[in-house]
Amino acid sequence: AGTLNATLKGHAALAREFLDDDSTLIPRPLREKLFRPHPNPESTYAMGWSVNDHKEFGRLYAHAGSNTMWLSRITIAPDLGLVVIVNANQFSDDTIKATDQVTEAALRRSLKP
Repeated sequence: AGTLNATLKGHAALAREFLDDDSTLIPRPLREKLFRPHPNPESTYAMGWSVNDHKEFGRLYAHAGSNTMWLSRITIAPDLGLVVIVNANQFSDDTIKATDQVTEAALRRSLKP
């Protein structure tokens, strides 16, 4: 954790696989296992992902990670067919709040026709 490095393009390509029902990289049974809430269906945690049902955006899966210097946050919104990745070159409480705000703004923007 914190030592995995990927380009933004590579991260986005991997994340898009979670939205593709025909993905051979992350087939539906594997995706369902990775996103299955644990230890019970009401849990908000699934194998490293937070699981939340948002009244406007639908089901959201999110993960954030840091190496104490950088912060990367990903949100997968399958009901919107959207992946949002926000990276920052610092890690602080303010950065966490900022990535939350940018993520929400991107999700809201996707709702506009």
